[in-house]
Amino acid sequence: MAIASITAWLLSPNPNFIHGKLLFQQYGNDRLVETIINSGSGAYHFSKLRSALEKINESPGIEPKQIVYTSPPVPDQPAHAEPPTSSLISKSKPDLDDAPAEIWAFRNQKNAIHAEARHLFVTAKLMDSKEHRLEAALRILDLMDQVNEYWLIIDTWRETGKILELKKEEAIAEVSALTIQELLQEQKNLPSYISKARKRFNDAKEPRKKTRALAKVESLVSRLTEVKRRIDGIV
Repeated sequence: MAIASITAWLLSPNPNFIHGKLLFQQYGNDRLVETIINSGSGAYHFSKLRSALEKINESPGIEPKQIVYTSPPVPDQPAHAEPPTSSLISKSKPDLDDAPAEIWAFRNQKNAIHAEARHLFVTAKLMDSKEHRLEAALRILDLMDQVNEYWLIIDTWRETGKILELKKEEAIAEVSALTIQELLQEQKNLPSYISKARKRFNDAKEPRKKTRALAKVESLVSRLTEVKRRIDGIV
């Protein structure tokens, strides 16, 4: 059974060499051919690649399979290097000149995850199985959710000078300074605040707004938990 993506490449009037290499990496197992096509992209290398793909496509019993992809290596970047951009997410260059080490660590993690999403976005187009393409699409969405979370941390630092993950500790410190009367008032008011925050989360459509709303819900829930713990310890 011929593979649709290989057939399409072989019949293309202008086949892309890199696309063909990805197909060979997916279905081929000839180390000599792999060495040759990895050593250049001239007419000789292209001829070897075409012959290998023709042979693969004529093999009996060949079945579509998922591309086994690996995340591209993320080179070490200088502290103030500009983050990569792509159509998956559009952001202006963050102003991180005075950012602490934690923010730069978040930024580098974001870039690594974004690179994996972009790589999978390219390889998913070559998958013959509808199920594999769906699996890849869901993985990309998960990765971009993580990217948005890191952007939230970076943007929050830019806007407030505070690191989002430290807000829980700050909230606990604030609660510890409250009187019993203030604690009881907080216990009364916070459920309403949480309910409103959850509504904003449910109503939000744009990913970054939804992430911000979720962070607010989690912050309020953490504060209410600490308020109740303090009250239980006093009463």
